[in-house]
Amino acid sequence: MNPPPGYDLLLGIDLGTSAVKVLAVTPQGEVIGRGSAHYEIRWLREGWAEQEPADWWAATVSATRAALVDVAAKDATRRRVVALGLSGQVNGVVLLDRRGNPVRPAVIWLDQRAAPEAGEINRTAADVLAETALGRVSAVHAAAKLLWLLRHEPEAMRQAWKAVAPKDALTWRMAGQAVTDVTDAGATGLLDVRRRRWADTLLERLGIPRELLPEVVESPTVVGHLRPEAAEALGLSPGTPVVAGAGDMAAITAGTGTIAAGLGCIMIGTAGQIALYMAGQPSAAPEGIWAMTAPVPGGYFWHGLVMTAGYCLTWLGEVVSRAQASTPAAATADVGLLAVEAQDAPPGSRGLLFLPFLDGAATPHADPQARGAFFGATSTHRRADFVRAVMEGVAYNFRDAFEAFAALGERAARIRVGGGGARSLLWLQILADVLATDLDVLEEHDASALGAAVIAAVGAGVHADFQTACRAMVRLRGAVGPDAERRRQYEEYYAIYRQLYPSTRELAHALARLTAQASGQG
Repeated sequence: MNPPPGYDLLLGIDLGTSAVKVLAVTPQGEVIGRGSAHYEIRWLREGWAEQEPADWWAATVSATRAALVDVAAKDATRRRVVALGLSGQVNGVVLLDRRGNPVRPAVIWLDQRAAPEAGEINRTAADVLAETALGRVSAVHAAAKLLWLLRHEPEAMRQAWKAVAPKDALTWRMAGQAVTDVTDAGATGLLDVRRRRWADTLLERLGIPRELLPEVVESPTVVGHLRPEAAEALGLSPGTPVVAGAGDMAAITAGTGTIAAGLGCIMIGTAGQIALYMAGQPSAAPEGIWAMTAPVPGGYFWHGLVMTAGYCLTWLGEVVSRAQASTPAAATADVGLLAVEAQDAPPGSRGLLFLPFLDGAATPHADPQARGAFFGATSTHRRADFVRAVMEGVAYNFRDAFEAFAALGERAARIRVGGGGARSLLWLQILADVLATDLDVLEEHDASALGAAVIAAVGAGVHADFQTACRAMVRLRGAVGPDAERRRQYEEYYAIYRQLYPSTRELAHALARLTAQASGQG
């Protein structure tokens, strides 16, 4: 006898850059089981980054089985996984032969070897890109990586049947289907974003064979069912529906419920991810802002990136700490203590400002040579002021991003916040005050994996649509609103912060040149 619907589970699998995370979630949003497993990045040389698809599969098997063991340990009721959805790192290239075997290791998004090809694409196809991808491409984009492979590894390309994204390599292993979803495809630079299909004119211009690319479907499409051998490896039932899913950032919009105009989200992890759902279709995207296809069929969102968000606090902890943390857990605890210490500093950190560009700037400045800086330091400043200034600087960068969205005609009426940084009540309050916006705090921090489960729920018909699914499955643990007096204070500090980047840009570039020269001489 089959268990009633309340006993069903959705599985969300998020294939990240260094680890895969799996959540087993009820249709009501309760996370019953979770698992994770790590794998290595192979750096062949500086700027060349690859991974083995076999490692992804082994980690996925391990993490899925761990999640199922967790389910059994927490709940004696027999539950069944009714569907699984996938999320993953975007802009990786996996070449599969006709048997579905990888031809070579995967070139992942961190790989920069295709910078010359990206420059050439921007020079020779700018007119087409403006109409299709709605922006320029970089070495990160799969478009440039494919062009590099065509030119430098012709034998591998002769063997290749399909070029798929990382999560889609898992889909092939599970269901034997070479397919991708509109959000992963939309990140490549090769999709006609508004028409949600491959940009044939661009492919022809670049000489990329159309038949090399997989079929594009909407995120909640059931693309196949678990094959017996995959089901046995994962510990699941053969025939379980496999739903296309989404790229990691697009999955975050589903996992945070950012699926309606006026709703935004912030994820404070090592980097800071920002999304704002659009009311309509995008027409163009300035540098540093990305127009993204959403997992909701026909939907779009603006995407912004703070290169070093939570990492700024980790970095400061490493700089001021007398001893190196012995474990990742210890490092997290040290950062937590720093965040508590910041409570001793007043709003504005006694006139100390921080530019959070430790690894360059993305949104809204798109400047890899930008530098971080403290400004306004005096002998009266103490460690608590520096910590709070870092937290405020990251918040100012988030505000910069949302103001850039507003200039494009989209304003956030309410913002949802998650990620490790959202565990700090002070940081949440700083964000609310700086953004002058009410914040909803998310219960689940693994928003990409939860988003994959939400998409699976819609695809399998467990929930009728994304609105119903997100209302049921995305849980909030509280809300934080802005304080009128602190909001006024931050307006004044933010006005000065806005002037720091343009005032120091040329100096930062000069320092970057000197550093590059010194490295070359070393």
